[in-house]
Amino acid sequence: MEAVTCIQFNPVDENYFSSGSIDVKVRIWGMHEERVVDWADIRDVITAISYQPIENSSQIVDHSQSTTLATS
Repeated sequence: MEAVTCIQFNPVDENYFSSGSIDVKVRIWGMHEERVVDWADIRDVITAISYQPIENSSQIVDHSQSTTLATS
């Protein structure tokens, strides 16, 4: 894994958090599993992640300021 650029803990389920990195991947980590439980490739370096619990999704912003909405 390359350098991590952002981390966001899930506000609804404390077992999970997401990380973005310069290798253009968003990873979802399971604390109990102690490993990556899911991941997605994004077009560019990830600069921000924000959980949206009401929509059950995450907002992901990349280096070019494009926004991706990933649903769980």
